[in-house]
Amino acid sequence: MISFPEWKIHLRFPGWYEPSESRTLGKSCGVAKCGLAAAFDLCPKHAFPGMMFRGRGKTFVVGFWLLERNGDHYMMLLDDYSLGVRFGNRDNFEQQLTSQGYSVLQFAFTKSILRTL
Repeated sequence: MISFPEWKIHLRFPGWYEPSESRTLGKSCGVAKCGLAAAFDLCPKHAFPGMMFRGRGKTFVVGFWLLERNGDHYMMLLDDYSLGVRFGNRDNFEQQLTSQGYSVLQFAFTKSILRTL
């Protein structure tokens, strides 16, 4: 657990999420005009694997992108809700990164990849 007492936020890490048709929690996808059942904030069609975080009574998924721009390396983290509402899907998000001069080196799509970073 990570705590930020000044913001009254406490985050727990319940595990790793792999999108699955069989795992929905009665929610609807956050992508405009989709409406399919979702486990967290995105349906299996729009969801991506990532670390689950729980805080302030909500559980969300965070994806990890390894990027490069002008010889500098970065790790970008984005939660499923923000990706769905702002970009619609992972491809659109990665196109936006590319348009800003970033090269997507890798999407850390498994726990083992993330552990090697």
